[in-house]
Amino acid sequence: LTSLTTDVGGTTAINGGSVKTTAAQTYNDKVTGNNVTLTSSGGGALTATNGANGFTGTWTLNGGATQLTNTLPTTVVLNTTGATTLTATGQTLTVSGADTSSLTTSAGATSLGTLNVGSANITATGGLTQTGVLTDGGALSVTATGQPITLTQNNAVTGTATLNGAATSFTNVGLPTTVVLNTTGATVLTATGQTLAVSGADTSSLTTSAGATTLGTLGVASAGITATGAVTQTGVLTDGAALTVAAGANPITLTQNNAITGTANLTGAATQLTNTLPTTVVLNTTGATTLTATGQTLTVSGADTSSLTTSAGATTLGTLGVASASITATGAVTQTGVLTDGAALTVVATGQPITLTQNNAITGTANLTGAATSFTNTRPTTVVLNTTGATTLTATGQTLTVSGADTNSLTTSAGATTLGTLGVGSTSITATGAVTQTGALTVSGATGVTATGQAITLSNTGNALTGTVTATGTGITLNNGSTALTAVLTDAGASSLTTTGALTVSGSETGLTTSGAATSFGADNVTGNLSTTTTGGVTQTGPVTVSGTTTLTANTTANQIADLSSPTNNFGGAVSAVPGTGSWAQVLLNNGSNALNLGSITATGTITADTTGQLSGAGPVAAPTVNLASGANVTNLTL
Repeated sequence: LTSLTTDVGGTTAINGGSVKTTAAQTYNDKVTGNNVTLTSSGGGALTATNGANGFTGTWTLNGGATQLTNTLPTTVVLNTTGATTLTATGQTLTVSGADTSSLTTSAGATSLGTLNVGSANITATGGLTQTGVLTDGGALSVTATGQPITLTQNNAVTGTATLNGAATSFTNVGLPTTVVLNTTGATVLTATGQTLAVSGADTSSLTTSAGATTLGTLGVASAGITATGAVTQTGVLTDGAALTVAAGANPITLTQNNAITGTANLTGAATQLTNTLPTTVVLNTTGATTLTATGQTLTVSGADTSSLTTSAGATTLGTLGVASASITATGAVTQTGVLTDGAALTVVATGQPITLTQNNAITGTANLTGAATSFTNTRPTTVVLNTTGATTLTATGQTLTVSGADTNSLTTSAGATTLGTLGVGSTSITATGAVTQTGALTVSGATGVTATGQAITLSNTGNALTGTVTATGTGITLNNGSTALTAVLTDAGASSLTTTGALTVSGSETGLTTSGAATSFGADNVTGNLSTTTTGGVTQTGPVTVSGTTTLTANTTANQIADLSSPTNNFGGAVSAVPGTGSWAQVLLNNGSNALNLGSITATGTITADTTGQLSGAGPVAAPTVNLASGANVTNLTL
């Protein structure tokens, strides 16, 4: 036949045979039959669209543009070259073969056999499955609303796959893969070794396995992304629960204004994640990692073998290992686990508290900017402060070097402690090693240094310790530059105090050397010798006990007064008052009931020596007026 056209109203029954034409076949009436082949050898159209058609078995269609409608379960094998439409409303449809143009189906549950099409548009009111590979040279559109889509053969779909269904599984191999989702069940996309671009929405979980993966605008209940290439995005990711990205040694770049509700588990190389919701991140990264949750809380844990940079609101560090870290927070910075940092740590939390009090292991310098700050480290520790609240640094048994500024109080507990250039409101230093400095120390309030059995050497001439300095150690050296110095000492070694301002000292020392302007002794016990050089005279407010010699030297200023006239004094060795570059006008000494031994004493006015004990000395004692105690036992005194 050249062509075939049937009239409307009748029935064409074709049973177990074939109809061949060189041109089109058009069946306007009802078609029935079983296992039929329709062939248009010239590529003519095959049309059988009567809504009453009811044929069974396998229909093989060879032709051009093809339209087939059936009211029974339908199996079709295609060999068509034009746009093909198969309709089996509410019935199962099985289709295989090849159509070099477009395939459109509308049926119930639909099964694809081995099928090669130019493009495909599948509509199903039942599940969509396959028993063979789908090769699609263009786009694939599947609408199976509320029904599962299972296309897990080694498909080769070239264009965009638009998938509308419930639980969905889609596999594509050998070709770059683009998928647009509108799914409501667990969705699995597999494009092993190939690029994958996915967008759309899945109200359940999304799991992908591909090469380089790009996320477009995508909304999911949760997502698990596995990629052997980079993971990037071109649109916002909205994720109602957890996000897992496993990209091996490849970068992860998710820098859109994402909205991820649950924990983001990130495995990759260089990694960037931005989130606009409260954010929890677990890292397993090997490249420079940046986490941004502007104005939102951030919790981060895990490991990054390179650098970690964060920018967020309040930030909490879990157990975290990094090569280095830079934390910027507009809220408090805290931790629930140990921070291990192989290099520098920078925390900028201006006006906010920093509380890092786990047994941290930070190798490099910790730069801390915040309000009240507490920092603990188990390694040799270097800290640079820019803090405005009470600050506590703990490096038990480890060396500590601290510099910078704290406008409130600084408390440290460490091994050997070195102060760089440092300005604080007040400070309390506890050290199990020596306390030294490499820069000037400025303290507007009190200074406390406890280094029992260790040397304290704060000898920088730029120091300005305004409040009382309370120091405990073995060998204490303090230089307060031009600022008045008040020191309370407990020194098992020799102490040295220097200032060009007024000097007040009390406590106990094993030898004491002072140099200052007006010098005042409180209750002070010197086991050893006392040597005082002054430009403003010497006074006392408490008893002075010296087991060795006492030497008072007047420098710069003439006619100074040395008044050590408390009857509670106990000078065990010779007491001398000598002019240096200045002179003494009066020297007033009282040793109570203790023997008083006068060494060399020279005054331009009066020397008064009181004791109810023995008064002696090699002198010479030289002054216009020398007053000796009337009740003293004077022996061997050289005047």
